[in-house]
Amino acid sequence: MDQELLSIVDGFQFDQVAQFSTSIIKPVKSLYEMCSNGRCRSYNSRYSCPPAVGTFESLQVELSGYKEGIVLGKVYQIGSNFDFEGMIDASREFGVEIVELKKAFQNKGIEAMVMGSGGCRVCEECSYPDAPCQHPEIMIRSISCFGINVGQVVRDCGLSYNSGDRTVAYFSFALSN
Repeated sequence: MDQELLSIVDGFQFDQVAQFSTSIIKPVKSLYEMCSNGRCRSYNSRYSCPPAVGTFESLQVELSGYKEGIVLGKVYQIGSNFDFEGMIDASREFGVEIVELKKAFQNKGIEAMVMGSGGCRVCEECSYPDAPCQHPEIMIRSISCFGINVGQVVRDCGLSYNSGDRTVAYFSFALSN
């Protein structure tokens, strides 16, 4: 893996980091389809999510162009296991950090596909479908839209997916060649 990419990652405060070969990713079409069956409020409302991102098959072609990746995780303390507001706040904070990471890669000329949990959070409100994406260069697409089982990749990398009582963990992937 690119040492400069790893050096940039080291400058962020992730709780869990692991490198992996993209050969461990086993995309599942049903995960992509979960976006459209009402389980996700981002479906058809963001450029970073289906259907705007393309078909499952087109995303698999794109994914096949990457050979290695890094999983990045961060654990947040929340008030209780049912503190949904705390979970949403943590998700937003993580989303901002992932955008900053992508910008740091771009500033160093590193080409990496950065994916996050849930839809892109660059803009307060996505302009989809009424106007073009305002920041396509830093848009963060959902891991799930690629049909990737986050828990499987995290566990295969030897990391912990369940962060414990009164916590929530969010993960991102950065793929490169």
